[in-house]
Amino acid sequence: MREGALHWLVFAGGHTAVGQENRCFPADAVRRELIPHFRYRPFVLSAGLGRRGADGAFQAAHRSDQATGGRQASCQPGPTHATCRPARILAGDVVVPPRMTGSRIDASGAPDRPGGPNEIEFFLDPIWPFAWQTSVWIRRVARLRGLSIGWRFISLFVIHEPDENPTPESVSARRRSLEFLRVLDAVRTAHGNDQVGRLYEAWGQQLWYDTSGRSSSEAPRTIDIAALVQAQDLPAGLAGTAADRAHDVVIRAETALAFERAGGDLGTPIISYDPPHGSSFLGPVISSVPSDEQSLALYDTLRSHASFADFAELKRTSRPRLDLPIFNR
Repeated sequence: MREGALHWLVFAGGHTAVGQENRCFPADAVRRELIPHFRYRPFVLSAGLGRRGADGAFQAAHRSDQATGGRQASCQPGPTHATCRPARILAGDVVVPPRMTGSRIDASGAPDRPGGPNEIEFFLDPIWPFAWQTSVWIRRVARLRGLSIGWRFISLFVIHEPDENPTPESVSARRRSLEFLRVLDAVRTAHGNDQVGRLYEAWGQQLWYDTSGRSSSEAPRTIDIAALVQAQDLPAGLAGTAADRAHDVVIRAETALAFERAGGDLGTPIISYDPPHGSSFLGPVISSVPSDEQSLALYDTLRSHASFADFAELKRTSRPRLDLPIFNR
């Protein structure tokens, strides 16, 4: 292995693999040859992410969370590893999951939003509870500070399309979420950004405060989108756009835009500060909604981080249970 030839690195499920010029190297080669160069111990390596520098050279970065979710690392078949393929693939200058590579990595179809630019842009998927909690927080901040929020879309259905053996429940929930995103796109086109925020809020109030005993995977299918639309005094026909796949072009483009701004292998919520050129981050991921005073303090802290262009990540995986009625069973 030549120093500086690293393309990607994954440590998952006790297996480490390194991609170099479309080849693979097993864990013993990594420990023997790679780690002395980077001063990392094997047990802290989980996924290699990076960007190409101005000179075109790949600059590797490492993080210690289980980014691969325990899945087997893999790469292109080579002389030292017969069955493997990249777990992280470069698309342009951003490392993204394989499921988001190819023709779907194209943010050019993401439209300018009506009423923009805003101080904040929020990328939402309607079935993700942490996105909902963060949306409640940012609405509170917007009310207290007089900020405007631009609502954009990111689709867990699109992100997870190629997953192997997904549960029927998760597929059904993600599909229902995609259907509602189509409606939100139609609403934004015809009635503006603020109506998207109101309709998303109405959806979330029905979904996350459901006390019927239904699971968070079952509950989305029970929400009457037509009734939600009519309750917002919007044309009833908008509910029919849930089946209109023409809206998927925008939804896919905005999903790609979220990755383009914040980096690959993320989910939701993604927030852009002073878009389109400001910083974008996944989070904050919060289990409960802070008080007014705490909400503003958290926002100001994040704004401070966003003002430093080279800031990338703070993270912990230990957190309290989500403070939402649907999970209190």
